[in-house]
Amino acid sequence: MKRILKLGSVAVAAACLFSQPAMAHGFDRKEANGETVGAVLMDLGYRAKITTDSVGDPLVETTMDGTNVRIYFYNCNDSQTGCEDIQFVVGFDMPDGTPLTDIEEWNESKLYGTAYLDDENDPFLKLTVQVGPGGTPELVEGYISTFEAVMAQFKDHIGFGG
Repeated sequence: MKRILKLGSVAVAAACLFSQPAMAHGFDRKEANGETVGAVLMDLGYRAKITTDSVGDPLVETTMDGTNVRIYFYNCNDSQTGCEDIQFVVGFDMPDGTPLTDIEEWNESKLYGTAYLDDENDPFLKLTVQVGPGGTPELVEGYISTFEAVMAQFKDHIGFGG
């Protein structure tokens, strides 16, 4: 079953990465920002709270599968209106924390999504992807789908019941 889920997420990600039209309606460094990514989320039926992080870069807060997700932006221009990379981050409050061996097992066996523990041994998952220059709204949609699939696998892996 784990192998099927892993192959399924790889197939979803590959389809997302390789089925995009080259540069069609592309984001450029002036467009890949909180508003454009937030618009993609809202078009897909998600909420999108657009704000900034502690250093002034865009930050989008949303909910996927009943779980709060943050989308951070990196490699932004000086005015924060265009960024090249986004990072999906989700954390899970586990009453007894999560063993480091579970996190190591995840990181050694999964292609997408890096896991880590906070100072209370609560597990976090992050997925960093490039969205510009030349990304498309469809590419962002694909990354959202990929993150949802990876997050579902991670929840199962850590035994998070919601």
